[in-house]
Amino acid sequence: MIKKKHFFGLTEQGSKGLIRASFSSFFMHFAYMAPIMLVFSFMENILIGRENSFSILILEILLLCGIMYFLIFYNYNTLFNATYQESANLRINLANILKELPLSYFSKHDTSDLSQTIMKDVADIEHAMSHAIPQALGFLLYLIVISIMMFFGNVILTLCILFPIFVSFICLILSKKAQITSSNKYYKKLRENSEFFQESIELQQEIKSYGQKETIRQALMEQMEETETLHKKRK
Repeated sequence: MIKKKHFFGLTEQGSKGLIRASFSSFFMHFAYMAPIMLVFSFMENILIGRENSFSILILEILLLCGIMYFLIFYNYNTLFNATYQESANLRINLANILKELPLSYFSKHDTSDLSQTIMKDVADIEHAMSHAIPQALGFLLYLIVISIMMFFGNVILTLCILFPIFVSFICLILSKKAQITSSNKYYKKLRENSEFFQESIELQQEIKSYGQKETIRQALMEQMEETETLHKKRK
């Protein structure tokens, strides 16, 4: 539990929520498989000439819908409750840490850089918790189970399915340096934007007095466009 807390930057409650959300994502993937399995069973009965009972089929569909609804609803609640609760806990913990710091700390450090770093880190953790980490862990566990099951059915077909996944994973590892470089450029640009916005707000009276409103506005728009370009390159 401690390793997960430090690795993902989570609190104690957040790490527990991550485990629950990961397992709920695992079962949700099986829920998505259920309709396909039902269709295969129906088609198999047709191919072998076995009669399909309409009442049993309707009962299976209703039962399947109920199970899927429960699993998907549980996954949604588990995932986003954990995300927003962890987001609140992180912000509270950060506020408690910041209020303990002496005032001299803020005079010696760039406040815009500090605020940009803190808010971006919290936003990244929140985004990862809601869109990436639990789904990735759940899918990894699901992939292992399904791969073992497929190996018993058809080894060659299983290798054909798994090969592109391993190739994409290797490409992801090899491109790590490029991703870090791109993220650093994007972060530096965000910090420049934050400083420029802060400076423009503080000097708004001087900007109006010297008639530089349009110049500053144009500069802000150019910076935002450059930031958007860097953000697209990261993706």
